[in-house]
Amino acid sequence: MIILLLSVLCYQVTSLQNKLTSSILHHELIDYSLSSVRESHHRHRRDLSAPINLSFTAFNTLFNIQLQKNKEVFTEDIVLSSTQGDIDYDFTALVKGKVNGDVESLAHGHIEDGLFQGVVHYGNESYHIEPSIKYLSQPQSHSLIYKESDVVIEPVSSTCGVKNSEGKDSPFYNIFGKHPHPHSHFEQAKGRSKRSTNSNKPYTYCTLYMGADNKFYKQHSSGYTPSIVSKLGTYVEEVNKIFGSTDFPGYGYNIKFLIKRIHVYDTADNEFDRKDYAVARFLDLFSTTGNGLVPHDYCIAYMFTHRDFEDGVLGLAWVASSGRDSGGLCTRCREYDTGKSRCLNTGIVTTKNVNEVPPMQSYLTFGHELGHNFGSPHDPASCSPGNLNGGNYLMYPHANTGNDRNNKQLSSCSREIMGPIISIRGGACFVNEPNVCGNMIKDDGEQCDCGDSTTCSMNTTVNGVEVEECCNKECGFKESHYKCSKMDGLCCDLTKCQPYDTEVNASANLL
Repeated sequence: MIILLLSVLCYQVTSLQNKLTSSILHHELIDYSLSSVRESHHRHRRDLSAPINLSFTAFNTLFNIQLQKNKEVFTEDIVLSSTQGDIDYDFTALVKGKVNGDVESLAHGHIEDGLFQGVVHYGNESYHIEPSIKYLSQPQSHSLIYKESDVVIEPVSSTCGVKNSEGKDSPFYNIFGKHPHPHSHFEQAKGRSKRSTNSNKPYTYCTLYMGADNKFYKQHSSGYTPSIVSKLGTYVEEVNKIFGSTDFPGYGYNIKFLIKRIHVYDTADNEFDRKDYAVARFLDLFSTTGNGLVPHDYCIAYMFTHRDFEDGVLGLAWVASSGRDSGGLCTRCREYDTGKSRCLNTGIVTTKNVNEVPPMQSYLTFGHELGHNFGSPHDPASCSPGNLNGGNYLMYPHANTGNDRNNKQLSSCSREIMGPIISIRGGACFVNEPNVCGNMIKDDGEQCDCGDSTTCSMNTTVNGVEVEECCNKECGFKESHYKCSKMDGLCCDLTKCQPYDTEVNASANLL
């Protein structure tokens, strides 16, 4: 008998009657110039080499953030659709960059009409920036910022289980031994360490389908469908931070995710929003073909919702194994004993448990469920050190605070199981590093890179249109004898597309 494992992540969090007092211990208001960011963003649309500047002071720290278009989340052939048609999306809205010039920092999120929403990882802390109107009825500033260490997550005991192909439950503790009850209070981790990417390994990519039902749309879009695209892009950037720096034993690549398609149900007339489904039924509905989605066109497919599932469940996903017929990554659709064709490379995430859960918790839920798709069960007691020893890892079956250094890492137990499964299964659907022509960086195989069709038109006017003198948008020189372009900066004589002979000539040309 083929055993298909279905994993569930169970969280319960404190009721959030007052979101800023019961779930966020401390926040500060920030009020940078929206018009300045709007103008900076407009310049960036015309010239991707011009960063978007954002500056403010919070928690006695000056944040000077330089942002650019995030080109590491979407495939080049991404499809964006909704129930009302194609989504007209400004791809410069999704941004990432550095803080105060710190190469170890990461700021990412999205900009709409000058307003930045996202995450800032800087120093030994992570910060979330959100519109203040989301929490305050009459805010004095347009945005607020809070530390992840000030977010309260108080889990209570809940049973997580697996389901076999017959739909029977099997509690996880029957497999690994009963997990210790998590603490109800968590302290901020001291001396948090940074994770380094194994730079000797190239990246390979798992492509994603990401759906958003109407409940998710109504909660998170403010009626503007493109904002859902940005929000899901932020989810992927956060999980890439985890998976992209993880060394999977026996596998010769680091792994990142790329979104290949997003579909937003921006009207309620669809099968996902007609009923209040139980969590397992909701995933089964999403996994069953006939809803217009063919999940095996993607490495993994996810549906995001905002509904309060039973028992505090925030996520549900099929667990991969080395067998071809198991669920998880790269599984092709097939008929099982139900007589229906189901696709088990799927998962779901909800952002609601009584009220909206903090964004950090949703990011961790998504990463946790992807861990199951990649073959990891929940961590056993031997890989659950508790908050006094760096905290529990990502695949712990109950809620993590997100503040302890292990919370955003995969344990050795997870990695040892995932490595061989990825090696066996990943070749069926992983893609090589995507064509990065257009990122204004000269990558291997490129002669030059002036960006996209817009930024390659910004120097010399020909028939009323500005064009880049030396480089074309296909990342090659316009003439065979050209040697450099504007991207080479002061080293290049743009009148000849040749390097200057000496630094003196370059300096003289500048003057």
